[in-house]
Amino acid sequence: MEFIDEEYNKNENEKVKKSNAPKIILAIIILLVIACIGIFVAIMYLKTTQTKFSIDGKNIQNYSKYIIVEENGDVYISVKDIASELGYEYKIGEYKKLSQDKNKCYVECENEVAMLEANSNIVYKTEPSDTPNYDKYEMLEKVKLIDDKLYVDEETLELAFNVSFNKEENKISINTLNNLAEYWSNRFTENGYKIETEDNFNNLKAILYDMIVVENEKEEYGVISLKDGTEILTCKYEDIEFIESTQEFFVTNVGKQGVVTKDGNIKIECLYDEISILDKDLTLYLATLNGKKGILDKTGKILIKIEYDQIGVDSSLYPDDNITNSLFLYDNCIVVRKDKLWGMYNKQGQLILPIEYESFGCIVSTQNSANERNVLLVSEDNCEVIVVCKEKQYGLVNSLGTVVLDPVLNRVYSKEEDNKKVYYMEYGERTINVVEYLKKYNPTLFTKADSKIKEEKDQSNNNTANETVENNTNTSNNSVLNVTVN
Repeated sequence: MEFIDEEYNKNENEKVKKSNAPKIILAIIILLVIACIGIFVAIMYLKTTQTKFSIDGKNIQNYSKYIIVEENGDVYISVKDIASELGYEYKIGEYKKLSQDKNKCYVECENEVAMLEANSNIVYKTEPSDTPNYDKYEMLEKVKLIDDKLYVDEETLELAFNVSFNKEENKISINTLNNLAEYWSNRFTENGYKIETEDNFNNLKAILYDMIVVENEKEEYGVISLKDGTEILTCKYEDIEFIESTQEFFVTNVGKQGVVTKDGNIKIECLYDEISILDKDLTLYLATLNGKKGILDKTGKILIKIEYDQIGVDSSLYPDDNITNSLFLYDNCIVVRKDKLWGMYNKQGQLILPIEYESFGCIVSTQNSANERNVLLVSEDNCEVIVVCKEKQYGLVNSLGTVVLDPVLNRVYSKEEDNKKVYYMEYGERTINVVEYLKKYNPTLFTKADSKIKEEKDQSNNNTANETVENNTNTSNNSVLNVTVN
């Protein structure tokens, strides 16, 4: 009987196991389905929370090499890696300089160059040229150097590469200027306007500031707001050029140029043959009329009479002087030429150096094999000195127009020594280190106190200009040249 019972129990257990097997399998299947659903939901969640990055509507999958998103949500973009994607060429160092400084770079397209530097919030922009004049822009954030790469924030990216940057929740999109121009061109063509999408790069940049330059069927130009479609400038001008640095428009009517603000207000009447920006921060303009040049202030008032044959210097003669604006030296000096003689004004329109010099700068012989270089500016340790020439001899003046050294020198030049620029001047048979000489006999040139003097002079009345010029002729002392500088 016991055997029979054991067999019975065994059979019953087998039946129970067999009956539970489908339930276990079903439970496992249900768990797998739940797990799959969970994984799917997690994947979808990650996709919805993961930042998407696009350029001109094209999604970029591997964008981690372009972008760094900080914990606070700020976005920084690698200049080197993004450049080619935006139609620019990236290069290390300074524009037009033989440099491999990883702290500096520039990006270049066919129409423009932008220069950037690590730990600086200043961006310089210019047209490609052998003698560039730079527009200076001050940004909110500094350029960052991360793992030997320069990174910029969205504001600096927009300026340097002429793009629009949009950041929404989990979405970053960049639109290039060409893409924006094509979009808006199609929109305005439908309304009977023509948009110059290739011929005028400066005008296209107005799009980045919510304005667009249009041409009607009569070949007259105007400006329309992209915000609300209203006319900023009616189509009545022969030509219009957008000036990014001041966000103004140079307009041409009956062959004469003037200036109109972005709000459509006339700033300078169309009276001049040509107008250009001398300095954007001070809003000074170089005006040309009947072959003569002068300076206008921000209201259009004549600051320096339009009677000069040349304003500014030829910076191509002084490639080692790092001249960023050949019209405006040391942010104060406006060099002018009348007939064959030169002089200098300050930014207040005061004549600070009389019109009696033969030239500015010293040109050394091109046949010289000693690596001697032309010099216009002696700039070192806050020193702001300009080389002038009178009766075929050279002298030095500072950026206030004060004569530091009368024209008694045979030559002034610079040389590269131990990877550093060194300035020299020749007096008779002697060669003297310029900076060492000035530090010994005029040390105030190397202090910021000189800048304070400049600011005080800027506030003075224009009536003091003649007195300043007279005083300048008697301030130098050449007897110290007889002393040897060790």
